[in-house]
Amino acid sequence: MPKISEGLFRRSYKDKQTGEWKHVKTYTMRYICKPGCIDHSEGKKQHRENTGKDTLQEAKVVRDIRLGKVAEGRSVNSAEITMGELLQNVLNWTQVHRKTSTYREYKDIIDLHLKYFLSFRAIDLCRNPGIITKFIAKMKQPGAKNEKQSYSASRINAMLQVITRAFSLAKNRLSEQPLIEKLKTGDNSRKGHFKPEELESLYKHLPEDILRMIHVFEITGWRSWSEIASRKRHHVDWKSGELILEPGEAKNSEPRIFPLIGELHAILEEQERVTKELEKKLGRIIPWLFHHNGEPFAKFYEARGYWKPTRYFRDSWSAACKAAGLANRLRHDFRRTAIRHFGEMGIGDDEGMALSGHKSHAVYAKYKAIGREDIHRAAKKLEGKSSSSALAKSGNTTE
Repeated sequence: MPKISEGLFRRSYKDKQTGEWKHVKTYTMRYICKPGCIDHSEGKKQHRENTGKDTLQEAKVVRDIRLGKVAEGRSVNSAEITMGELLQNVLNWTQVHRKTSTYREYKDIIDLHLKYFLSFRAIDLCRNPGIITKFIAKMKQPGAKNEKQSYSASRINAMLQVITRAFSLAKNRLSEQPLIEKLKTGDNSRKGHFKPEELESLYKHLPEDILRMIHVFEITGWRSWSEIASRKRHHVDWKSGELILEPGEAKNSEPRIFPLIGELHAILEEQERVTKELEKKLGRIIPWLFHHNGEPFAKFYEARGYWKPTRYFRDSWSAACKAAGLANRLRHDFRRTAIRHFGEMGIGDDEGMALSGHKSHAVYAKYKAIGREDIHRAAKKLEGKSSSSALAKSGNTTE
């Protein structure tokens, strides 16, 4: 981190897509807290706090005020800390930790909904729960979204999550924390998956270049755009026999591999052969693992922090689903299809989660999408295995 001014600097972070080092817009101040202050604790003597200012002159003013309080032995956990400071700190945290999609989500929530809290101090929310209650009631009212609808419980919970995160990041500065209870939501998780006959019908109508990528969706269960369409040829390690997802590329920022089992190996080998032939024809190097005439099936939009499929893929996918009688099906259904297949093949949950990249057993269980047919199929395995059946065969039944 470059030293801009004494006790002031701008946090730096590495962009996971471009590899370039960038700086957070606002300045952070660093200071030493004296014993006796609320913020002074063993191992936490040095503190870093976001000033919320993007100019050095304004940041110096905030720093001088804070250092004045520290010099007097007063707690920096003052009633002057505003919600605006805490919410800005959340955005800075997502940038520093390279959580691009989270930054985009949080910024939208703050800009659209949490402006309601900018006039409050942090201490107000800690001591007056009615502020949160009033906000929730406001979001539930018809007209919060448009003239007819209100916000769903899950959407309101997303807003409350940002507030909770803001206070969590500032726990070393605040002696109090608000009690924020999330709303109860129904189980509205999607349970769609592709049945074998549906896959057979769908595959008949897909172009060959897209079909090979779709097969990899079905086998690995990885996310379509950020984890498969974004793969380049060097992400296939032929020597170790692995498809690689590097640190920071996955949703949970952890690296992942998928061994090149027989069918997956054959698909990627065929894709490599087709790519080499196309390179000779076009006279240029194609870095992408899956592509249409050398161009990837999805492009990354840095301003919004997400991958978006190309028109060629969208049109081909829509036409194939319509022809197969599977209109409105999602590509994410392949993730559920793969995880169901993991279970059918006897792969344990821990091993399956390592393959798919899930961190929560609860979420992984939902992706299995166990239904009535699965329960009946499981019950049939018990036929002839119960003690009553064995008793009947032995002829020792009781009259």
